[in-house]
Amino acid sequence: MALVKDVLQTYTGRVLTPLDPWPGDFSIEDIAWSLAHQCRYNGHTKLFYSVATHCILVAFFLPSNLKLEGLLHDASEAYLSDLPSPIKRLMPEYQKVEARIEDALAGQYRLNLHNPLVKEADNYVFQLEAQLVMGGTIGAKFGTGPCYESVYVEREIINAASRSPAAEAQRYLSVYRELADTRGQDTEVMEVRV
Repeated sequence: MALVKDVLQTYTGRVLTPLDPWPGDFSIEDIAWSLAHQCRYNGHTKLFYSVATHCILVAFFLPSNLKLEGLLHDASEAYLSDLPSPIKRLMPEYQKVEARIEDALAGQYRLNLHNPLVKEADNYVFQLEAQLVMGGTIGAKFGTGPCYESVYVEREIINAASRSPAAEAQRYLSVYRELADTRGQDTEVMEVRV
């Protein structure tokens, strides 16, 4: 039996052991709720910009066969939170735990999270969002100039910031359901209720 300090209880009441995750441990409702309540960039933004919104944008910029991967590429953060990249690089044990959770999520939702196009889309959205949500030195260095994509991303971020995190979680769930429905029977998720 796991000690209370070894488990995590989620929004929906599931209890899981983050250091020993298994496919079937996760709930899309928990992922949506948690990511919608977490601000990107450790909260150092000009407006509230959730991880859920970022994931929806990443999915938008991927081909249809990888959109679900884009939506769920940061799903491990629902169970671990994220660390700023300079810190995460110095924490190999955290990276191992994150990789185990990502592998279990990939198994449950039948994802290919290691497809290089997912990382490319993630990086591209970072460039498009940098100026709007962070500004300053990072925005100037990494942000893109005005283009159709930057206007679209700006509109989506501003609209999302006007919604409550609970409403953004519902939006994330709607996108998930639409994408999961279009993946076909061979990629149905395996959800095991505890």
